Amino acid sequence: MRLARSIGCALLASFVTLGACATSGSPHDLVLTSAGIARSVRVDEARMFGPDIEINRFDDGYRGRWLGRVIDVRVEGDRVRGAVDTQPVDLHITESEAGLGVRGLVAGRLGRLELSDERLSGFFGACGYDLQHVAGSRAYRGWRCGAADAVVRLPENWAARPAAVRAVLLALLLAS
Repeated sequence: MRLARSIGCALLASFVTLGACATSGSPHDLVLTSAGIARSVRVDEARMFGPDIEINRFDDGYRGRWLGRVIDVRVEGDRVRGAVDTQPVDLHITESEAGLGVRGLVAGRLGRLELSDERLSGFFGACGYDLQHVAGSRAYRGWRCGAADAVVRLPENWAARPAAVRAVLLALLLAS
């Protein structure tokens, strides 16, 4: 009985530790945790990658796989067009002193998002989100798709990335 209890405690501790590691990620990762979901995406000059994510940068856009779905999008000024599998992507991007705004379609789902120094909010399809900035961090905490305690953490180099990259990443992350 003691052995079974000890093994059970060790397994539980392992899962808790693995969960914490999966959500903490590198300071270079874009991270989402919400209702049992833990996604982490690293962005460098040539690609976006992580578990089940591999999107490569080309002169005219981005192509690859996101959670088993084929991504093919082109950047045209303040617009991103293309497809997720056969579903359309058509995003309109605005950037101002107030923050980043994105509206349009992701994988056929109508939506919008707004990111400012205080808040990350919006919806894609039936999934809405409203997260408040956590003081002294790059994180936003709130609810997503009806689940409380969602967290999105932006990477260290977030502001240096082009608006189109930030828009595509947030839209894919929050719409999936």
